[in-house]
Amino acid sequence: MYANMEHGEWLEVRKSGIGGSDVAAILGLSPWKSPLDVYLDKVGKSAPQEETDAMYWGTRLEDLVAKKYCEVKDREVRKVNSILRSEKYPCLIGNIDRAV
Repeated sequence: MYANMEHGEWLEVRKSGIGGSDVAAILGLSPWKSPLDVYLDKVGKSAPQEETDAMYWGTRLEDLVAKKYCEVKDREVRKVNSILRSEKYPCLIGNIDRAV
């Protein structure tokens, strides 16, 4: 597990494995990225991505959505500030926002 990293470190670790958002692109199911985009990102050849409005608001609204989930489902969540890596398949990584 990779915890409490700076944004630059986090981006580098993400290049070392296949995450959830990469899978849709690799399978050709993503409207935002292609398999080639994933490859170029992993080998460090992709152009820097500018933050879109959707990315901005998605990040800003994470806490609000988590709080509403807790109210509606009567559950608690905790923020997970780390990248998880499969022990069995080390090429697979995960970056979850919250754990229930």
